[in-house]
Amino acid sequence: MTKPKNTAGPIAGIILAVFGFSFVGVGGVLTYFSYDFSKYALTTTGTVTEIKVNWSSSSDSSSSPTYQPTIAFYDQNGGKQSGQTLLSSSGYNFAIGSKVDILYDSRNPSNLRIESWMALWGFGLIFLVVGLGVMGGGWGLWRVLRRRRAATLAAASAKPANAAPIKRKATHSYSANDEIEKRPPTVRRR
Repeated sequence: MTKPKNTAGPIAGIILAVFGFSFVGVGGVLTYFSYDFSKYALTTTGTVTEIKVNWSSSSDSSSSPTYQPTIAFYDQNGGKQSGQTLLSSSGYNFAIGSKVDILYDSRNPSNLRIESWMALWGFGLIFLVVGLGVMGGGWGLWRVLRRRRAATLAAASAKPANAAPIKRKATHSYSANDEIEKRPPTVRRR
């Protein structure tokens, strides 16, 4: 009877790697959009005109707010513009009327972000780093489990060095009463 193959370990590694790859994909897209935004971004100071409060509930029934401000500003041509930040954050709890340094896209002035490294690059790079770590961990887990399985199979099929030769039992023996012509030969050459 043969043992059933245990493929749960390598499959878990593959699933982990695919999950990490999806994070890398999302992080890559977000980082590309940040790069594209930064090529055309201009810096200015705007005034907070409104704050949208988003409540997120956690499993312990406590809520934590995040804030998404609407900011009015003048673009490079002197035109009055307004827009919301791309992301909401607990750090964006500005008072209405406060001045904030922003980056805005000169192609689409309503597309703006708070002027900080984290607001521009952080979200995409976090996805990239976490995705690469998870993907690398899944790939490593897959390789370790495959090697361990191969070593186990090799050890099970290997013959010990000091083992006695295998003795085979005879399937038929001759007696004086046997008719040799009617019986097939029992010894075969290899």
